[in-house]
Amino acid sequence: MQTSANTDFDLIFLDPATVTFFRTGGSAVRATIADPKIGYERTVLVCQIARAFPLSLQDQYIGLRDAKDKDVGMLEKLTGLDADSRKILDEELERRYFVPTIQRVTLVKKEYDTVNFEVETDKGVRKFAVQNLKDSIQEVGNGRVLLTDRTGSRYNIPDYRKLDEKTLAILSRVL
Repeated sequence: MQTSANTDFDLIFLDPATVTFFRTGGSAVRATIADPKIGYERTVLVCQIARAFPLSLQDQYIGLRDAKDKDVGMLEKLTGLDADSRKILDEELERRYFVPTIQRVTLVKKEYDTVNFEVETDKGVRKFAVQNLKDSIQEVGNGRVLLTDRTGSRYNIPDYRKLDEKTLAILSRVL
């Protein structure tokens, strides 16, 4: 068993070939884990799926937790999951990390300490407001920018340098 440096918990890296995700009835995800590292085959009735590094390693280090928020294990890589399980995992990660990608900015308007945006995204037209602009914009690297609105929703710009000239001109007023 691999453990972390923190002695308060054991971090178990699960073999993806021993994990099966499925849905029954509703939208909750269940997982059956037959990895000998956990000692016995176990079914997690409500399995929460989350990325350990959601910005940098999107298909690695996927954590699994039960309904009581207790760690079940981690998938270091996804290679070996069966196709149906991978589909369910991808759907859950998409739902959890719903982050529209900004393709075009049509309006940016400053009002006191708030900046209002109207944008076109891969998920449709969105309007949102950002407060404290300096803390709401995170440059991740290689031109990638994340904007967080005042409700906590995030918007992705994969590479601001590749946006059209009009969008860049509008953004330059606030960035």
